[in-house]
Amino acid sequence: MIGILALVFGLGFGAILRLDFGEQVALAEVQTTLRSARNFAVAQRSPARATFDRATGTMRASGLATIGTWRFESDALDGAFGIAGVHTGGKLVDGGFRGKGLSFAGEPPRSRVELPLQQDPACVLRDGFRITLAIRPADGEQEGGGTLLAFGESIGVETSSDGSIQAWFAPEIVEDKGGTMRGGKITLKTDANVLRAGRWSELAIAYDRATFVVEVDRVACAARREDAPVWKAEGALALSPANEPWPGTLDDLVVACVHAGDELRLPSKVSFAASTPAEVRFAAGGGLDRDAHEGPVAIALEYEDGRTQTAQVSLFGMVE
Repeated sequence: MIGILALVFGLGFGAILRLDFGEQVALAEVQTTLRSARNFAVAQRSPARATFDRATGTMRASGLATIGTWRFESDALDGAFGIAGVHTGGKLVDGGFRGKGLSFAGEPPRSRVELPLQQDPACVLRDGFRITLAIRPADGEQEGGGTLLAFGESIGVETSSDGSIQAWFAPEIVEDKGGTMRGGKITLKTDANVLRAGRWSELAIAYDRATFVVEVDRVACAARREDAPVWKAEGALALSPANEPWPGTLDDLVVACVHAGDELRLPSKVSFAASTPAEVRFAAGGGLDRDAHEGPVAIALEYEDGRTQTAQVSLFGMVE
């Protein structure tokens, strides 16, 4: 997986470009960043983006790579990428979101499922993540809140009896002496009643070093701006990790990490024009994300002597 990501991002190509002298490398670096993001979207069939920082003159391609999926159709808890779960409780039940589902309702204390994703070299949380799953909180006597999942001490999600959701991640903090440590939780909480007992909802927890968001049924219910790196995964992804089991059923779990390419920097006498967008988003497959871009996108460069150059991205994602 890491080797594939390096190829689609063109890692190392930016370093070669920087060996060239003069301003002619500027446009090539912009095109490289855009094409790297598009290549990722095509190769991974997943969203990708190119970001441009006008203040620092830097740019970077990044994309969302799926590292694990589970449908919970058998007790083996096999994942699509060869990662099998280990369960000490929880049972498969009919009436899942699709097919069967994994239920912890009525299970004994400390019932959980652990998915050893942290052992996968592609599991790099630092630049962001997206975790999606379908959940159905139990009704009746089992109705209530609890801890839905925890990814080591890096990411966690809890639900409350009032139908609200609280998600968090731990940032990576740089110490005075240059080392790193896990920081305090960065939390996000939705309003009440975004979840309903006895009803399936599609839940997504996502972060991309720009926005931390909780979505329910593909609608953002809570969001905040943030840019801190995420603390590394040091433990398994656990479902129903608390002593008291999470009261409900879950299904269709998908875990993805944001993978970023090399950061490129414009030469000192070149800058991004004020019209340059902060990011260009590509949809899975390589075309521009139509929710983010209504038409073709232009990245304009301004030179110290007044000259300008422009890199164009068509609606189909082609870079010119």
